[in-house]
Amino acid sequence: MLRAFIPMVNKCQLDETPRQFFVKEQSHLTALRLLNDLRKLKLDCRSLDKSLENLMALQEYVTIDAPITAKEAVCGHVVRLSFCVAELQEWLSRLANEIPIDWEAVTSHTLSCFRNEIQNGFPYRAQSSPSSDPSELIVRLTDFQITRLIGAGGFGMTQKATIGDIEIIIKFVPASKVGVPRFACIDKVVACVVNHPCLVNIFACFAVQDAFVTCMEYVRGVDLHKVLKVSKVFPRDVLQLVAAQLGLAIQHLHFKGFIHRDVKPSNAVIMPDCRVKLIDFDTAKLCEGRYVSLTAYWRNTAREIGDREHAGTLHFYAPEAVKKEPYGRAIDWWALGVTVFQLANGWIPFRKTRVVRQLRDKICQGLLKWNPVAHLLPEDKALISSLLHRNPQARLCSRNYADFQSHVSFKGINWQHLERGDLRIDFPTVKKCMAPSKDYLGQYSPVTSPEAEKRKQKLFSVEVFKEVKEHYKLYTFTTRRFQECIQKHRAGIVVEAEDLFEEPELLTSPSLQLATSAAETCQAIDVRIILCGNSPLPEGAGFSVIKEPCLSGAKLDIVHNVTAGSPAQQAGLLRSDIILKWREARLSNNNRELRLQISSLGTLRAMNSRRFKRLLYNLPRLQVQIRSLNQNVEGSSCPSDFGIVVGVARYWSSAQPQNQVLVVIQTMREMDAHPRIFPGDVITEISLKPVPEIITPEVLDYFRTKKDFLLLQVAPVSGLRVLRGGYGSSGAEEVERLEDELFKKIKTAGYGTKQSSYLSDFKLEEASRGTAL
Repeated sequence: MLRAFIPMVNKCQLDETPRQFFVKEQSHLTALRLLNDLRKLKLDCRSLDKSLENLMALQEYVTIDAPITAKEAVCGHVVRLSFCVAELQEWLSRLANEIPIDWEAVTSHTLSCFRNEIQNGFPYRAQSSPSSDPSELIVRLTDFQITRLIGAGGFGMTQKATIGDIEIIIKFVPASKVGVPRFACIDKVVACVVNHPCLVNIFACFAVQDAFVTCMEYVRGVDLHKVLKVSKVFPRDVLQLVAAQLGLAIQHLHFKGFIHRDVKPSNAVIMPDCRVKLIDFDTAKLCEGRYVSLTAYWRNTAREIGDREHAGTLHFYAPEAVKKEPYGRAIDWWALGVTVFQLANGWIPFRKTRVVRQLRDKICQGLLKWNPVAHLLPEDKALISSLLHRNPQARLCSRNYADFQSHVSFKGINWQHLERGDLRIDFPTVKKCMAPSKDYLGQYSPVTSPEAEKRKQKLFSVEVFKEVKEHYKLYTFTTRRFQECIQKHRAGIVVEAEDLFEEPELLTSPSLQLATSAAETCQAIDVRIILCGNSPLPEGAGFSVIKEPCLSGAKLDIVHNVTAGSPAQQAGLLRSDIILKWREARLSNNNRELRLQISSLGTLRAMNSRRFKRLLYNLPRLQVQIRSLNQNVEGSSCPSDFGIVVGVARYWSSAQPQNQVLVVIQTMREMDAHPRIFPGDVITEISLKPVPEIITPEVLDYFRTKKDFLLLQVAPVSGLRVLRGGYGSSGAEEVERLEDELFKKIKTAGYGTKQSSYLSDFKLEEASRGTAL
């Protein structure tokens, strides 16, 4: 079955979107790895289940803002692969004496939900496209005002343009330089998946006559190669920041499922404050992405692809690429080592010779000659040497990417501040390579090279590009924010740079981090309540408190209720707030002050942040089975009591401000739930029925039933899952634990297993303990 599936998905079709092509290629790569492991007798049921789980997480990720029809097409590839391995998975599970997960049923259920949305138009799955007419979503050159030429090379040219008050870069690549569709669409595929501060943002891709067009962000900087010509060598503090940011950019690309294959100084843009962005994805190669904890991901870092393709610059080739051996993501880390060596020493480690064969031999030998004038520290030499290890399996980051951040060369770097762009150093040499901006006082702009105009004339014979009548889906992509800007611009509304802002995905922030602060994983928010008289606390302040255990078992104070108009509400206290510390201070004989320290990880506080929606959709779901507390009472006509209090709350959404979620407010001590639910978790499904984004009273009535079981799907966003009994704890370990144990939790809940017989006659009729905020 796998042999039949692989050639079926190994096709590139012009009528599929970049997201559909990406998921199909990921399914193809997963099937190839499973077949290879099966031939080597290395495949087990756990590895197979984690591979399918990884594809399910990928499917959920790429379909968050996709139209419903695209969701159905994307889900179809995962359904086909799960069908192909269904018999194999059941056989491997029997060998391991484990209950097999019916992935075919799970994926088919997801696909049926998408089809029901098309037929019934469910409100909780509204399409995010700003227009129902596909032709309105295609960007045209007439939407922009091209101002000047930025540069031109052997494969294309870049021009500066504006749309309203937004400055962007438009890149033109001749169609004759691209070749087959699989290579022509790669930058569009990268654009629809990646979103990181250290990677240049691509807003739109489309085609004109004889050229492909890419619209990307305008970066006020210059490439590292030009700066190196002026600086000769980079200062140690600048070199440290540049290497760290390039490493973060490579990690993000790899986790999403891409190998850059052309990391070098001329493909990295540095700004005067030492912020760096990696550019040029035209030579990128698809690899297997990591969307959940996947053991096989690290096993294939060194040798995953065996197509013997040539891409990039020879001086930055890894030894395995020079020898035309199978290669993997490790070639990007080798190229990073060559780049850092060149910036630190002023020359590339394997310099050009008259004979190409001699250069290849030097790369395979890997001998390094250091510049004595550079005065490199031993830890910096160790970093470069570990990146330039000839054996890809022993190269730095071949086993774990955490080895990069923990290297002694980066000691003292705050990775969260660096990734967000808060860690900056003034590097005057960059400004010497630029010119003062004519439009913005105090800003600098890149300078057009003298040879750019001549190279442009060699690439393109026309000055004005003509629009094409037919746009192929594979070559067309536009971000949702850019679509909105285009529509506003066409309607005569002035658009600004803030309209394009989209919250980036950070590697250094734990997935369970809900803090709105930009400094720490968990911030303490001071809340001061002024009281008159000597009424008892906390009732006198207008709120009540309950004790709830956190992940470690230690009990914390949770705000259970806040009275309307009370001093607590006026001070900004919210229901479900996690109280870290509190003490009473006497201001006068009749006045006193209650000082509270509130954790920023409280769910209702996190709903005010932009990242909550992304977090809500990206976290792996937990399938939770809860039992009725009065199920043993024979002949009882009362609804079941499941020991849970839920509430309705709104969360931040610029497109749909009325969006609501169903939040767990309180769990009773006698509650019987597997796995465990925490107050602050968000319920996304009730008995396999998705919770709508506009919650009606009928949804709360679902909790009244006479059945013995209730099946919930929960997004584990509670701050109690992160806190381990005290203030300032990190949630990174909890994220890994959730990912590693997701397999067991699905089985514990009984969802999707072939032995879950109690689901056959399960119905929801009535509810209990349902309250609204």
